[in-house]
Amino acid sequence: QIKVWLQNDEQLVKYKTFPMEMDFYIEKLVFVTSHRLFVAYCDDITLRLYGDIVQDLTFLTCVQCPSSVISMHYNEETEELITGCIGHIVFWSFKQEQHSFIAISKVLDWSSCSLERGEFVNYLITERQSSSMFALCGNRILAFDYWKKVETKPFQGSSYGTLKCCSPYWVQRYLYTGDASGYVQIWSRENRNLLQEFKAHSGAITSLLIRPKVHSFLTASTDRSVKEWNFSGELLQRLIMDDEILQLQSIDDDLFLCHMPYSFSIWNLRTFYQLFNATDCPLQKMYRVQCTPTKARMLAITKDGIVRFLSPVTGELIFLSWPFLILEKATDYAYDPQREEMFIATGSSEMLVLDTSMCPTPAKYFLITSQDQADGVLCLQAVRITRSKHSSPCLIFSGHQSGKIMLLLPRTFSMHGKKAHDGKILQMSSLSTDQVERNASAQLCSYGTDDCISLWFISRKDNHVDLIPSTSIACSCKHLYIRLIPGHVCTISGKNTLMLFKITGSPCECLETEETHTLQVSSIDYCAALKVIVTGGTEGSIKIWDLRGNMLAELKLQGHLSYVCFANQRGDLLANSNSNTYYIPCFKYLTGHYLKTLICKEVQDDAIEDPLPFKPQSLKRLDVVLVPKYYLDSKKSCTEDPDTSLVEKKFPVSPRVQVVPGKYLKRSRKELTAELLPAALRQEVDNKMEKPPRIEAEKVYPASEHLRGQPEDTSKEEEFSADTPIKDHQDLEYKEIAISESKSRTWDKEFAPYFRKWPVALDGYIPNSVIRAWIEKYKYPTSLPGTDKQKYDPSQLMARFKEADIEYGSSRTIFLKEYLDEYDEAQAEDDHETVYSDDMCQEYAEKKELDLLTRIALSDWLSHKPFVIDVDNVIQAILLTMRTDSSTVYCLCTDALLSITQTYTILKNSKDDIIKRLLADTTDERSNWKKLEAWKTLDQLNYLAENMVPNLAQGLMDHDAPVRTLVRALLKKLTTIQSKETLLYRLEKLLQGFP
Repeated sequence: QIKVWLQNDEQLVKYKTFPMEMDFYIEKLVFVTSHRLFVAYCDDITLRLYGDIVQDLTFLTCVQCPSSVISMHYNEETEELITGCIGHIVFWSFKQEQHSFIAISKVLDWSSCSLERGEFVNYLITERQSSSMFALCGNRILAFDYWKKVETKPFQGSSYGTLKCCSPYWVQRYLYTGDASGYVQIWSRENRNLLQEFKAHSGAITSLLIRPKVHSFLTASTDRSVKEWNFSGELLQRLIMDDEILQLQSIDDDLFLCHMPYSFSIWNLRTFYQLFNATDCPLQKMYRVQCTPTKARMLAITKDGIVRFLSPVTGELIFLSWPFLILEKATDYAYDPQREEMFIATGSSEMLVLDTSMCPTPAKYFLITSQDQADGVLCLQAVRITRSKHSSPCLIFSGHQSGKIMLLLPRTFSMHGKKAHDGKILQMSSLSTDQVERNASAQLCSYGTDDCISLWFISRKDNHVDLIPSTSIACSCKHLYIRLIPGHVCTISGKNTLMLFKITGSPCECLETEETHTLQVSSIDYCAALKVIVTGGTEGSIKIWDLRGNMLAELKLQGHLSYVCFANQRGDLLANSNSNTYYIPCFKYLTGHYLKTLICKEVQDDAIEDPLPFKPQSLKRLDVVLVPKYYLDSKKSCTEDPDTSLVEKKFPVSPRVQVVPGKYLKRSRKELTAELLPAALRQEVDNKMEKPPRIEAEKVYPASEHLRGQPEDTSKEEEFSADTPIKDHQDLEYKEIAISESKSRTWDKEFAPYFRKWPVALDGYIPNSVIRAWIEKYKYPTSLPGTDKQKYDPSQLMARFKEADIEYGSSRTIFLKEYLDEYDEAQAEDDHETVYSDDMCQEYAEKKELDLLTRIALSDWLSHKPFVIDVDNVIQAILLTMRTDSSTVYCLCTDALLSITQTYTILKNSKDDIIKRLLADTTDERSNWKKLEAWKTLDQLNYLAENMVPNLAQGLMDHDAPVRTLVRALLKKLTTIQSKETLLYRLEKLLQGFP
């Protein structure tokens, strides 16, 4: 008999039972949507067709199969039934004739594809976007074009066990499979190779379902469990069933059917969130930036230092920054939407400014805020002044280590620095004029190391800005986060409590809640329309509070929560968890009272913004590789608009600009192409090229922004003074860019054949260690045996150019090539006649040791490649690779660490990172082999110390017997502890002084 159930209001209701007289068993059943019928494969090697429920499952016809069917799949695109057998794949087509309603249209076997005789086709699945069919045959994957019925490029590699299930994900161009050994494999669709493999279950994996809405996938196994994973292989949640699971089938985004041998059940995951943006990296900061009254952007900074701007409506990436190394040192950010500039504080007096008008955002200039390098900028704050009669500027304030607050922008404004705190200024928050009451001034709030919260009113008169003190709050505890909201200052204390300081009226009132989260609070934000506060804890909980300290709602996410904030004024939330950003609509957690408030306020949606075209600028041109620096001079002030004066005066510069002749601005890293040649060889060429001037200004931008189409006016020329006269507009632009277009082409043509190939970062710079290694290898001697002492002196190179009457161009290139060849021959003769000393032998040994790092860095098993091949970077790459769930890769990583520590002297920071990584692996409950290997590696590296006795004691309680045995031996070897009493005494001694 066949039983049919219907689902009504999340409940299963038995619909009807259809008795059937048959002496066979139905092993597989597929519904054909185009013809509304069921196709059943029976144990007598026959396909039987039945009508749907409307036809009361009427038997239609049957057909004999060529051989036993192992897998079945219906392709809705071609309206064909596909069966997988032993050694061949059969395509069945449906016809309207009653006598031959189904027939074979195509057979693929060992004569037409790479299928082998006797090979089982365990699983079949099709993908509409690529017109592909994937067949799982043993431990390999075959791919076919289901329209042409031909095989395409096969996948390289194999799994641990027999592949049982498969699910393609077109968005990522990945293919996810599960095998009989309990492993999940991730394959690249483009390269057709195996990318990652990890242990997911103790039994065979029978089903795998992709959940693109939340960026995760489900796996079911014969070990009676269903698990949800993110695409990085991290376990999110687990469901234990009563029996082994034969199949999972998706009903909708949240519902799935679980098929067991003697029963089935339907489960609802009740997911209250959906994928907003797949950042694939945890966030360290995310907040909403209001650009215009109708347009806003979400500023998201990932922990790898990349700045992203997302659309708050669609979640699309609008633009992102180049991954500059300096971004890894960033302490705070501020965005000016009018000038489309991103300000980045790095804790020093130099601030990097990015140009956000293009994607990816290039470095625009450096702004040096103080001549005192110790007075660095720690925090930034952007404040919108929207009630001005003439303009609506965005003020950028900076908080310094000296405790001062300074105004950086706009350059037309001036303000005297305010001493706000006795120590460093750690955080700042603000309220713009559109966020406060009518006719009220904008406000600024700061918090420093003196545990004091200072509030200021922002006063503006013409082009002068002043900070007027409002309130000062002396705190009795440390604060992790501060947020200025209308009428209150909201903070998160060091005890993880929410504190609300009421700043209106007298005296100041303070409200403190109980502990908000079990672990550390990761973020806090405020929604002005609803007057609610959201806090997020790293344990994955999100809590909503009102201004009286009452908790309104609590949401729980699976996994680590990096950041949470409001996406708009409706109260929709954005939460970053498991390296992805998710969207939580307001009606999922708000009560009816707040929903009615939203309806009355009629909150408008943000305008949808199209992403900027991704047009990376070529780094081969030398006219864009140098970033100018500008100095902020707070002693000068401006009473007129420099943009207006640019039109009236002869020179396109600000009245506060003073041009001082000097050398190149000092950079912390080498220039891409100009620094590739040896310094001695390049020095003479650089002397022939005109150097850019050093510019000191209070608030100035590159003059190239003001040079286009501006008329000359000499009426106020006497107001300008400069040590070096500027001839015309082109001269000034040439000097600020540092190298003109014509010089760039000449340099590229002349020295391009001698540029060595090195891994270059996206910001166009090569690490100093790589350049030093190249210079050391190709440096030019002052003299060689048996030759003229001055012949190979690099300082004589330009003189030889003049003697030979050689100008820039191809003739000089030929001359330089002959010079290098002659030097190489002389160097070879010198090496042949030299008697090697102990220092030279040591240098040779060091070069030989470099080969070890190179071999490790270029290994295929190292998934994270180091940017620079040196000891510290290779170790960091190995530690990142050790997060894998592959035992083979993990053992290769530990062997590499052992080889490096035996060959090199390891710095303390790298040693601490290694110990931290290995100790974390000793508590990994997912892999017993990883715990064993981690303890063994700590012993082989001689990194075990007495302060690890608590870790070893924890290992004695491990559920795995081999781990306990190994830890007991290590404990005896390290501390000679052989009894429980001795261990307890040692633990009490170590833990003295801890709370």
